[in-house]
Amino acid sequence: MGVGPHLTVLLFAHGNAAPGAAHLTGLVLAAYGLALVPFAGYQIMLRVYYALGDTRTPALISVTVSAALLVTSLVAARLHPGTDMVIALAGCTAIAYALGFAIVAQSLRRRIGRIDGHRLLSSHSRMLVAAVVAGLTAAAVASGLSPAAGTGPAGSLAVVCAATAVGACLYTVLARLLRISEFTALTAGLRTTRT
Repeated sequence: MGVGPHLTVLLFAHGNAAPGAAHLTGLVLAAYGLALVPFAGYQIMLRVYYALGDTRTPALISVTVSAALLVTSLVAARLHPGTDMVIALAGCTAIAYALGFAIVAQSLRRRIGRIDGHRLLSSHSRMLVAAVVAGLTAAAVASGLSPAAGTGPAGSLAVVCAATAVGACLYTVLARLLRISEFTALTAGLRTTRT
Protein backbone atom coordinates (compact mmCIF):
# COMPACT_ATOMS: atom_id res chain seq x y z
CA MET A 1 0.00 0.00 0.00
CA GLY A 2 1.33 3.42 -0.92
CA VAL A 3 0.74 6.90 0.44
CA GLY A 4 -2.60 7.51 -1.36
CA PRO A 5 -4.84 5.48 0.99
CA HIS A 6 -3.24 7.06 4.07
CA LEU A 7 -3.66 10.51 2.58
CA THR A 8 -7.35 10.01 1.93
CA VAL A 9 -7.89 8.44 5.37
CA LEU A 10 -6.24 11.56 6.80
CA LEU A 11 -8.46 13.86 4.74
CA PHE A 12 -11.81 12.07 4.77
CA ALA A 13 -12.06 9.44 7.53
CA HIS A 14 -13.39 11.73 10.26
CA GLY A 15 -16.89 10.35 10.61
CA ASN A 16 -17.80 11.46 7.07
CA ALA A 17 -16.48 8.34 5.34
CA ALA A 18 -15.78 4.81 6.48
CA PRO A 19 -12.08 3.90 6.61
CA GLY A 20 -12.63 1.34 3.84
CA ALA A 21 -14.16 3.96 1.54
CA ALA A 22 -11.34 6.38 2.32
CA HIS A 23 -8.83 3.63 1.55
CA LEU A 24 -10.50 2.92 -1.82
CA THR A 25 -10.45 6.65 -2.60
CA GLY A 26 -6.71 6.61 -1.91
CA LEU A 27 -6.17 3.79 -4.39
CA VAL A 28 -8.14 5.74 -7.00
CA LEU A 29 -6.08 8.85 -6.21
CA ALA A 30 -2.87 6.85 -6.76
CA ALA A 31 -4.18 5.56 -10.10
CA TYR A 32 -5.13 9.09 -11.18
CA GLY A 33 -1.60 10.15 -10.24
CA LEU A 34 -0.39 8.07 -13.19
CA ALA A 35 -2.66 10.09 -15.48
CA LEU A 36 -1.36 13.44 -14.25
CA VAL A 37 1.83 13.56 -16.33
CA PRO A 38 0.30 12.70 -19.73
CA PHE A 39 -2.71 14.90 -18.93
CA ALA A 40 -0.50 17.90 -18.13
CA GLY A 41 1.65 17.42 -21.24
CA TYR A 42 -1.43 16.97 -23.41
CA GLN A 43 -3.10 20.12 -22.08
CA ILE A 44 0.05 22.24 -22.42
CA MET A 45 0.64 21.15 -26.01
CA LEU A 46 -3.00 21.77 -26.96
CA ARG A 47 -2.43 25.42 -25.98
CA VAL A 48 0.14 25.70 -28.78
CA TYR A 49 -2.64 25.16 -31.31
CA TYR A 50 -4.74 27.87 -29.69
CA ALA A 51 -1.73 30.21 -29.84
CA LEU A 52 -1.48 29.41 -33.55
CA GLY A 53 -5.14 30.32 -34.00
CA ASP A 54 -6.15 26.71 -34.72
CA THR A 55 -9.12 25.47 -32.68
CA ARG A 56 -10.18 22.72 -35.09
CA THR A 57 -7.19 20.40 -34.57
CA PRO A 58 -7.40 20.33 -30.76
CA ALA A 59 -11.14 19.68 -31.00
CA LEU A 60 -10.56 16.67 -33.28
CA ILE A 61 -7.79 15.35 -31.04
CA SER A 62 -10.04 15.78 -28.00
CA VAL A 63 -12.74 13.70 -29.71
CA THR A 64 -10.15 10.96 -30.29
CA VAL A 65 -9.08 11.08 -26.63
CA SER A 66 -12.71 10.95 -25.48
CA ALA A 67 -13.37 7.97 -27.76
CA ALA A 68 -10.30 6.17 -26.37
CA LEU A 69 -11.48 6.90 -22.83
CA LEU A 70 -14.94 5.55 -23.65
CA VAL A 71 -13.65 2.33 -25.22
CA THR A 72 -11.10 1.59 -22.48
CA SER A 73 -13.71 2.37 -19.81
CA LEU A 74 -16.18 -0.08 -21.34
CA VAL A 75 -13.49 -2.75 -21.46
CA ALA A 76 -12.47 -2.00 -17.86
CA ALA A 77 -16.09 -2.22 -16.69
CA ARG A 78 -16.32 -5.70 -18.23
CA LEU A 79 -13.00 -6.93 -16.86
CA HIS A 80 -13.15 -5.33 -13.40
CA PRO A 81 -16.67 -5.31 -11.96
CA GLY A 82 -17.28 -4.04 -8.45
CA THR A 83 -15.06 -1.66 -6.51
CA ASP A 84 -11.97 -2.48 -8.60
CA MET A 85 -13.72 -0.86 -11.57
CA VAL A 86 -13.24 2.60 -10.03
CA ILE A 87 -9.48 2.07 -9.91
CA ALA A 88 -9.47 0.64 -13.44
CA LEU A 89 -11.37 3.68 -14.74
CA ALA A 90 -8.64 5.93 -13.36
CA GLY A 91 -6.13 3.79 -15.27
CA CYS A 92 -8.24 4.24 -18.41
CA THR A 93 -7.86 8.00 -18.01
CA ALA A 94 -4.07 7.58 -17.95
CA ILE A 95 -4.19 5.50 -21.14
CA ALA A 96 -6.46 7.97 -22.97
CA TYR A 97 -4.33 11.00 -22.08
CA ALA A 98 -1.11 9.17 -22.93
CA LEU A 99 -2.62 8.52 -26.36
CA GLY A 100 -3.63 12.19 -26.64
CA PHE A 101 -0.15 13.28 -25.59
CA ALA A 102 1.44 11.10 -28.31
CA ILE A 103 -0.98 12.33 -30.99
CA VAL A 104 -0.51 16.01 -30.12
CA ALA A 105 3.28 15.64 -29.94
CA GLN A 106 3.45 14.06 -33.39
CA SER A 107 0.99 16.54 -34.85
CA LEU A 108 2.89 19.53 -33.49
CA ARG A 109 6.17 18.11 -34.71
CA ARG A 110 4.77 17.98 -38.24
CA ARG A 111 3.32 21.46 -37.88
CA ILE A 112 6.18 23.44 -36.32
CA GLY A 113 9.17 21.09 -36.48
CA ARG A 114 11.55 20.12 -33.73
CA ILE A 115 11.91 22.31 -30.66
CA ASP A 116 15.09 21.23 -28.90
CA GLY A 117 13.59 17.79 -28.37
CA HIS A 118 16.85 16.12 -27.32
CA ARG A 119 17.37 18.55 -24.45
CA LEU A 120 13.74 18.22 -23.35
CA LEU A 121 13.88 14.43 -23.53
CA SER A 122 17.14 14.34 -21.57
CA SER A 123 15.81 16.70 -18.91
CA HIS A 124 12.48 14.90 -18.54
CA SER A 125 14.18 11.48 -18.47
CA ARG A 126 16.35 12.57 -15.55
CA MET A 127 13.31 14.01 -13.76
CA LEU A 128 11.47 10.74 -14.34
CA VAL A 129 14.32 8.69 -12.89
CA ALA A 130 14.49 10.91 -9.80
CA ALA A 131 10.69 10.90 -9.37
CA VAL A 132 10.33 7.13 -9.81
CA VAL A 133 13.13 6.31 -7.37
CA ALA A 134 11.83 8.83 -4.82
CA GLY A 135 8.23 7.69 -5.30
CA LEU A 136 9.02 3.99 -4.97
CA THR A 137 11.09 4.69 -1.87
CA ALA A 138 8.25 6.73 -0.35
CA ALA A 139 5.82 3.90 -1.15
CA ALA A 140 8.19 1.40 0.47
CA VAL A 141 8.38 3.58 3.59
CA ALA A 142 4.58 3.81 3.66
CA SER A 143 4.22 0.05 3.23
CA GLY A 144 6.78 -0.63 5.91
CA LEU A 145 5.16 1.71 8.43
CA SER A 146 1.54 0.81 7.64
CA PRO A 147 1.25 -2.32 9.81
CA ALA A 148 2.55 -0.51 12.89
CA ALA A 149 0.71 2.75 12.21
CA GLY A 150 -2.71 1.21 11.62
CA THR A 151 -5.52 2.66 9.54
CA GLY A 152 -6.64 5.54 11.77
CA PRO A 153 -6.02 9.24 11.16
CA ALA A 154 -3.09 9.49 13.60
CA GLY A 155 -1.27 6.54 12.03
CA SER A 156 -2.01 7.83 8.55
CA LEU A 157 -0.58 11.24 9.47
CA ALA A 158 2.64 9.58 10.66
CA VAL A 159 2.92 7.49 7.48
CA VAL A 160 2.23 10.45 5.17
CA CYS A 161 4.76 12.68 6.95
CA ALA A 162 7.47 10.02 6.98
CA ALA A 163 6.97 8.95 3.36
CA THR A 164 6.81 12.56 2.15
CA ALA A 165 9.97 13.54 4.02
CA VAL A 166 11.94 10.56 2.72
CA GLY A 167 10.66 10.99 -0.85
CA ALA A 168 11.34 14.75 -0.93
CA CYS A 169 14.86 14.37 0.51
CA LEU A 170 15.71 11.59 -1.92
CA TYR A 171 14.36 13.57 -4.89
CA THR A 172 16.46 16.57 -3.83
CA VAL A 173 19.61 14.46 -3.64
CA LEU A 174 18.92 12.75 -6.98
CA ALA A 175 18.07 16.06 -8.68
CA ARG A 176 21.48 17.40 -7.66
CA LEU A 177 23.30 14.20 -8.66
CA LEU A 178 21.53 14.04 -12.02
CA ARG A 179 22.09 17.78 -12.58
CA ILE A 180 18.45 18.62 -13.24
CA SER A 181 18.82 22.28 -14.24
CA GLU A 182 15.15 23.12 -13.64
CA PHE A 183 15.46 21.98 -10.02
CA THR A 184 18.62 24.04 -9.57
CA ALA A 185 16.86 27.10 -11.00
CA LEU A 186 13.88 26.54 -8.70
CA THR A 187 15.98 26.24 -5.56
CA ALA A 188 18.08 29.25 -6.56
CA GLY A 189 14.89 31.28 -7.06
CA LEU A 190 13.58 30.21 -3.65
CA ARG A 191 16.87 31.20 -2.00
CA THR A 192 16.73 34.60 -3.71
CA THR A 193 13.19 35.31 -2.50
CA ARG A 194 14.17 34.50 1.08
CA THR A 195 16.98 37.04 1.11
